[in-house]
Amino acid sequence: MTLADLYETQLDWVIATLRRLGVRDAELDDAAHELFLVVHRKLHTYDVSRPLRPWLFGIAYRVARDHFRRGSARLRLVEASLPAQAVDLESQAGARHQLARILRALSSLDHERRATFVMYEFDGFTVPQISKVLGCPPNTIYSHLRRARKHVHAYLASAEESQHEHG
Repeated sequence: MTLADLYETQLDWVIATLRRLGVRDAELDDAAHELFLVVHRKLHTYDVSRPLRPWLFGIAYRVARDHFRRGSARLRLVEASLPAQAVDLESQAGARHQLARILRALSSLDHERRATFVMYEFDGFTVPQISKVLGCPPNTIYSHLRRARKHVHAYLASAEESQHEHG
């Protein structure tokens, strides 16, 4: 596996992941570039018998966290790209609206809970994979996931109730 192959096959996923982790659209290219520089430096350490995306997510998580810490990126609402196969515009608009609401709810979570939620709910990683990527015990990951879900559900319920009152 070469860096060029990884870049070609994973760039869209990397950008979507960085966006979901709170990197601003204006900084996505720089953050992706930074991520692939890290991949270039560490590619020789990657164990090809292990899944690729948890390894990449760990790097994306640190890049997003570092951007936030430096003050160059702020967690904010962003709209992730939906698959190009979506043909029903009304359904697509509804899905984008729902995703925007979820991302708004996630924006107030700390980095570890947000990363846990994104990895589990969006990318389908297992708790042991998340535990390894984030360097937290599995029970901590379960706790982060439970609290993040509770927060997202409460936010969505509150937003829906507010919409019905004003609509």
